Amino acid sequence: MTEDSLESPFFKFSAQTWSTFKHSSDRLTMTEDDLRKCAAFNDKISLDEVSRIYLPLSRLLFLYYSSRIDRMQVLHRFLGQNYSTIPFIISISGPVSVGKTTTAKLLHELIKSWPGHPKVSLITTDGFLYPNAVLKEKMIMSRKGFPVSYDVRRLMRFLRDVKNGVSNVKVPVYSHLTYDVVEGEYTVVDRPNVLIIEGVNVLQNGSDYPEIRNHAFISDYIDYSIYVDADEENLLSWYVDRFLKLAREDLPRSLELLPPLRPDPRGSGGDDRKAHLGGGEPRQPGREHQALQGKGQHDPGKGRGPPHKERLSEEIRT
Repeated sequence: MTEDSLESPFFKFSAQTWSTFKHSSDRLTMTEDDLRKCAAFNDKISLDEVSRIYLPLSRLLFLYYSSRIDRMQVLHRFLGQNYSTIPFIISISGPVSVGKTTTAKLLHELIKSWPGHPKVSLITTDGFLYPNAVLKEKMIMSRKGFPVSYDVRRLMRFLRDVKNGVSNVKVPVYSHLTYDVVEGEYTVVDRPNVLIIEGVNVLQNGSDYPEIRNHAFISDYIDYSIYVDADEENLLSWYVDRFLKLAREDLPRSLELLPPLRPDPRGSGGDDRKAHLGGGEPRQPGREHQALQGKGQHDPGKGRGPPHKERLSEEIRT
């Protein structure tokens, strides 16, 4: 073993090399319509890229999933208990705007086509953010998206229940239109074979949460972790491009959610909405607003492509 081989505990592949790892029997059954449903807002990806990049990843995940089933059978024989209801949990994390949602949705579709057609569920950690009212009460609205803004105990209870085979576990729904948790609305996770959980915080350990540092944490429940990355200049360009497009397309719908017009108390004949649209205290734009703080110049005209188009570094711990 050379000294160079000790520099990193990961393998590193080019996109071309990685594309050769799919099994000869693997066939992409996804259609263009399926692909459009998987691509997140403003993401651009082709079926060829799915075949070259995501199909090999799906194959690798299937091998891990299959080997875990074999281990569960060993435990069943040794302990005399059936562990077949314990799901295989995949976490997907990465910076804001890198393409986590598209990656999660693509894998969701590919995993459903595995042999045996396993039951797959997909959730995001956005639903475990504290509601805006709670953030304001705790005076941490400006820290939205940081570890302190998540109800991590609720997230941990969810993971524990799923791992224990509890049926119909509820996950709060987060709206990217109102930038708030939707009261009384839930996604139900009912004993899946595979659970994909996507969010910026799914690879964190307990060091960000001192109050539960010595207990089990999110990463303790994960069977396979994926981190999606890209160059910082691309991330900033993608974020700004998406933000401006969202502003153009969603502003009319967002205005419908604001309170009714009221006379301007200063007698200018305007309304109090302009405090949210131009000056004064802006409406909370969500956790991704933090990505622009302290950044320099950018080129919002650049198109958004999948992260592997700019840099693929599929890293697998040895």
